[in-house]
Formats: sequence, structure tokens, C-alpha cells
Amino acid sequence: MEKHLGLPVTPFMLNLDKPLVLAKGEIFFLSVFITPLWKLISNIYKNEQLDVIMGNCTANLDKWKEIRDEALKEEAETQEEK
Repeated sequence: MEKHLGLPVTPFMLNLDKPLVLAKGEIFFLSVFITPLWKLISNIYKNEQLDVIMGNCTANLDKWKEIRDEALKEEAETQEEK
């Protein structure tokens, strides 16, 4: 959107069409902001719904790590072919 409007593009928004870049960004965001926030909330307000949310955070983070690892593997294979 920024580029379309002739505005400078925010650096962390560049190359999000590349799976490795997107996965690294998601891993960072989940690890630094989302999971710690929900962990703090779930420690304060202990209940089953928050346990489900924490499980979802962990599953989401694990999935993005799988995507990152697959993208790294594909990138390495591409480099070997050159």
C-alpha cells in the first residue's frame, strides 16, 4: 500500500512475499510480543481458556518454525544448484 501511494516502505514490510522473510517476521512477533503477553495474562488469570490460547500460541510458533526451516532448506538447495 505504501509503495502504491508513493510513500517509503517500512523495512520490515519488505519481501513478505518470500516465505523465509515472512516466517522470520512471524517468529519474531510471536516470540517477543504475543507469547510473553499471553503467558503473563495466563499466569495472572488462570483458567482453561487461557491454557487453550497458550497452546495455540505454541502451535502457531512451531508451525512458523517449520515454514522457516522448509524455506531455509529450499534456499540451500537452490544455492547448491547454481
